[in-house]
Amino acid sequence: MHLNSIINCFFFLAISFQLVAQQDDSLNNEHELLGVKLGGVLPMGFGDNFASEAIDFSYGAELQANFYIFESAFFFGYRFQYLRGDVEEQILVGNYDYTNVTFNGLNLGYQYKFSNKWGIEPSLSYGRTRFRNYQTNSPNSLDFEDSANTLFVSLPLNYSLSKGFKIYLQPEYRTDFMNIKTAASNASFFDRTQFFNLVIGVKLSLF
Repeated sequence: MHLNSIINCFFFLAISFQLVAQQDDSLNNEHELLGVKLGGVLPMGFGDNFASEAIDFSYGAELQANFYIFESAFFFGYRFQYLRGDVEEQILVGNYDYTNVTFNGLNLGYQYKFSNKWGIEPSLSYGRTRFRNYQTNSPNSLDFEDSANTLFVSLPLNYSLSKGFKIYLQPEYRTDFMNIKTAASNASFFDRTQFFNLVIGVKLSLF
């Protein structure tokens, strides 16, 4: 799916939720000022690329801090995500043993409540990612580093335990547009990664 199609689809859904929300002000008339999320990530690479075929991404973590715009359901903020990957096929990616992947970027989304307990927050995130690649025999010595521009499309489902405390389950699509120079014959294998992630965490809210 092209980037423009993803963005257009997101804004179509946000506008649709806004129209529905206007019909039920009792659920959606109280909005947060600040929401902070902390979660664990289960990353699952797919497709014909180095992250899926050569590296086992076993776990990760993320932090988000989102501000709600003019007391509305729209929010923007900061997002950090960390992934750990262990190399299984060095012949495909080079002589390193594991990679620490860190994303820093911006988040834009919309909050919609189904009830006093349940809600969703579809969002887009975009920013920069660093792949820091290490060898096991020299854990404190960085072997080499790659970078990427990264896009997330996320759909977290929230459940409210109290007014300021929620738990959430967040399925998401992630793609990294890599800045790697390689031979033309290998370009398609290294130019882009794709992940389906599941994030489980808690959200603290300030009203």
